[in-house]
Amino acid sequence: MKQRIIISVIALSLLTTMPAWGQTSVIRREKQQTQSTKTPKKEFSVGAYKYVTLDGASVSISAKEWGKVPDKELVIPSSIEYQGKKYTVKKIDCFQYCKIESVKIPSSVTEIGESAFAHCASLSAFTVPSQIRTIGVCAFEGCKNLQEIKVDPSNQFFTSVDGVLYDKQKTKLLASPGGKTNCNILSGVKTIGFAAFRDSKLESVIVPRSVNTIESCAFWGCKQMKSIDIPTSVTTISDYVFAFSGIEKIVIPSSINTIPKHAFSSCKNLKEISIPQSINRIEDEALRDCCIKILNIPASVQYISEDTGTLNIDSLQAINVETGNTKYSSVDGVLYNKSKSVLLRVPKLKQGEFIIPPSVKDIAKGAFYYCKDISSVIVPQGVTTIGEWAFCNTGIAEMNVPSTIKSISRYSFWGCSKLNKLSLPSSILGSLKKGTFNYGCYGLKVITVRYPNGQTKELNADKWKE
Repeated sequence: MKQRIIISVIALSLLTTMPAWGQTSVIRREKQQTQSTKTPKKEFSVGAYKYVTLDGASVSISAKEWGKVPDKELVIPSSIEYQGKKYTVKKIDCFQYCKIESVKIPSSVTEIGESAFAHCASLSAFTVPSQIRTIGVCAFEGCKNLQEIKVDPSNQFFTSVDGVLYDKQKTKLLASPGGKTNCNILSGVKTIGFAAFRDSKLESVIVPRSVNTIESCAFWGCKQMKSIDIPTSVTTISDYVFAFSGIEKIVIPSSINTIPKHAFSSCKNLKEISIPQSINRIEDEALRDCCIKILNIPASVQYISEDTGTLNIDSLQAINVETGNTKYSSVDGVLYNKSKSVLLRVPKLKQGEFIIPPSVKDIAKGAFYYCKDISSVIVPQGVTTIGEWAFCNTGIAEMNVPSTIKSISRYSFWGCSKLNKLSLPSSILGSLKKGTFNYGCYGLKVITVRYPNGQTKELNADKWKE
């Protein structure tokens, strides 16, 4: 009972300290959940528009057909009558990809939904009326001709400066119009919001020293943005923050300790990244599909995700670990754990024959992932484990797996189209999983099995294919 009281007090404290726009959103969700148990949602269409009941008296409005509305000017009705009942229109829900140039919003509408006008390419200006209390994330994402977002001065929850949408207190940047190429973020702003610049024409941005948080997807898809200076006031950057952007180089400030999931994923022009001594974690797929040639890991890094995409970099020639690192090491540009008992990652551009050091006991998940120019791998006695996707899409033609092996994970040899000769000890057959030699292992017809008495037997490899 005592624990319940404490939790209730904490929850109430959090609600009362939230900014106005967040607080109304929480209250709205609670009301909808309560009302949905009493009044099931009803969906109906009138003309070109679809309506969904929010409660017994109000509805949201969307385009009936994806991306289609009858006019270039979208006029939202204040109410709609259906089957003899009149409903008040309170929420603008989904007009994604519609060819609208302007929007008229009645005083009845208090909410603009998530992605409401996303990718409306012809929309050039938008005004947030005074009564709007909630604007969902990505409401204007990809509106690449939108030059400014205006806000009625009497609105109590939002404001606009230089066409950029902020919360009323100007502590959070919520959305920059997609057609805006340069942005000087207001001093005093603490947070760059979720997807604030996503899929925009942004070329340059000035981040003030007041900013401490950059939320997920903030600069996703900003392909014209070549670089950004992140001040040391920023302590948190979130998942996908620069994914699919055009940045060519980045200096991560020493105030940040984690490179989050997909932070630079698919930044195909990113050639230079400076990782400071403050970084201790590199999360899932953080650097996937970048254009880095040499990756330098500082001594501070204690965790690198073993997800196959984390260091899946086509241009990668070497991974170099600073000598003082207590968790990782490198030899000839290949990543190992500190004791070199685990082979973690071979850069994609390694070529020819690769001889695994005798100290290695485990070949990690994705260790040779897509190393297409590796033609041969010599696996020493002592290796006990081959992880998932370990040799996925490599160029190996044959392999002799040592008798010390105890585990070969599923999909270890996925897509090895050149593999035509494989020798395994009989002790591993009982644990060999279906799918180990899956998709693309067309050349592998038989597996040579070695028995303790020195005899060998050829088995059909299809048994372990899906």
